[in-house]
Amino acid sequence: MRIGVDARYLTGNLTGTGRYVREILLCLNDLLPDVEWLLYTRRPITLDWPSDRWRIVVDQHPLWRLLPGLVWVKLRLGALAKRDRLDAFWAAGTLTPSLEARMVATVYDLNHVLVPETMRMISRYAFHRWFTADVRAASRVIAISKGTATRLRELIGRSADGVALPGSRWSGMNAKGLEERPFDEPYVLSVATREPRKNLGSLIAAFAALKARGLIPRHMLILVGDSGWGKKLEALQGDRPAWLRELGYVPDHGMAALFAHADILVQPSHYEGFGMPAAEAASFGTRVVATDIPELREAAGPFGVFTRPDPESVAQGILDALAMPDPMPFSGGSWRDAAEVMAETFKQVSQGPVLP
Repeated sequence: MRIGVDARYLTGNLTGTGRYVREILLCLNDLLPDVEWLLYTRRPITLDWPSDRWRIVVDQHPLWRLLPGLVWVKLRLGALAKRDRLDAFWAAGTLTPSLEARMVATVYDLNHVLVPETMRMISRYAFHRWFTADVRAASRVIAISKGTATRLRELIGRSADGVALPGSRWSGMNAKGLEERPFDEPYVLSVATREPRKNLGSLIAAFAALKARGLIPRHMLILVGDSGWGKKLEALQGDRPAWLRELGYVPDHGMAALFAHADILVQPSHYEGFGMPAAEAASFGTRVVATDIPELREAAGPFGVFTRPDPESVAQGILDALAMPDPMPFSGGSWRDAAEVMAETFKQVSQGPVLP
């Protein structure tokens, strides 16, 4: 069997979607030992792959590869893949190429329906233009959370055929076996790409208010995440307060200690399709403060503190979490579990045409 993959998210620094795709593919190498994989991308992928059954197909055309990623999928990827006679295609970025192959589409969120104002203009256009038709026509649709599956059914009218819940990179790891604390001071952690939906301005305002009231005199706020888009956060203009540290993108090998030794992980997003930082922090038994939506409750588990996303509520959530005893580690699933959902899905579509 030959399966193609929209591999755009595997280039550059891996954010949530890229990590999701990579971890599942690595597990699928063992679960589907007879499959040949073709990864289609506009730019080179530097990740190592575990066998010679993987082929990376980089668009060499100097103009086509300059298209925005979602437009490239719709207008160019299909032409690249037609010559490879694929049996199935994983639309790992949700939108599907024009291609005679059985489509498996992964739905991460419904940003374009619920919070369109937080999206880049080109992404908003592409999802409004193609999302509904693509997921309705796909042979199989997989959601990354039960909350996303529910919203997909209620808002689009398409039921998910399965849920492949993200795992934690360090599920079950003993924090005592990690390297030393990354900071001497206690700290609150945020892991998010800088973009409006992540609502980092409310977190910074909440932290500043708590500092001004003298309620967290020793704590630092640690921001981890790649640069995103949109207006710069007003709270980050000018001189940085001494209690704020911006680490930018941190590779995998540095993240475990940051999650494990944080007093709290705060994820105050206006909306998420799941919430991988909350899930990874919870897997260490780190307290989580998150916006009160079903998807983040699913990620953070039973020990999370859930609030509205405004600064006052986030500040109170931080205080409530600091007053809690240390929670038990919580893990909702593993990458192997997610990959088994995908493996079964590809086996089903290989048996012939499947109507949604």
